Formats: sequence, structure tokens, C-alpha cells
Amino acid sequence: MLFSRGQIQGVGHNTISAVFADVYGPQTKIATSLVMIFALQIVAVALYAGGGAILSALLAVDRTLATVICGIVAVLYVFMGGMKSVVYTNVIHSIVKYIGIGVALYFGLTESAGFRSCRLVFPARCFPGPM
Repeated sequence: MLFSRGQIQGVGHNTISAVFADVYGPQTKIATSLVMIFALQIVAVALYAGGGAILSALLAVDRTLATVICGIVAVLYVFMGGMKSVVYTNVIHSIVKYIGIGVALYFGLTESAGFRSCRLVFPARCFPGPM
């Protein structure tokens, strides 16, 4: 069985389905490919629907129309920029998310008067270590 990164890199394949085909047989390659396609379509639809919900609220347009617009923009973006553009976008999204977490933590601690007041409100099991 393949579990570690080193074992998978040593096989010499670029896809999960190709690695599984080597280990478990060619039927597994087809099954894995179908599962991955289905899973990635669910993720894409969820992203388009989320973007459509936000866009419809911001621009006061129909949610279905906003979802379709998000899908079209995403497909065109990947089509025109390729996978390299997707990688850059993912990096920027990660940076923005971490900044957002930091800002939320700052405001949360500021509004709650810091960790000390949180320790008074929440059970001790939430905060291991001395008070």
C-alpha cells in the first residue's frame, strides 16, 4: 500500500488514478478517475453557487443569473490563463484567508477583552496549561 509522499513520488506518475492503477489494477484507474471527476464537479458547483449568492446580494440580481455569471467567468479565466493562473489565484486566496483569520482573531480578542476573559467564560478543558 502507498501511504507516504516519498512512496508516491517514487512511482513516477502524475495522477492519483495512475498510481492506483499500478497498485490495484487498471479497473481502479477508471473508478478513481470517475470519483475524482464527480468530486471536483461538486466543488466547482459549490464555488459557483457561493459566488452567485454573494454576487446576487451585492448587485441585487437574480441568484441563478449571478451563479451562471460566476461559472462563465471562472471557466473563461482558467481557459485564458491556464492552470498557472489557477495556481496564482490559489496562492492569493490563501494569503487573503490567513489575513482574514488574523483580522478576525484580532477583533474577536479585542471585543472579548482578550484571552483572559475567554478563559473565564469557557471551560478549563479548552485551554490546556497554566492560567
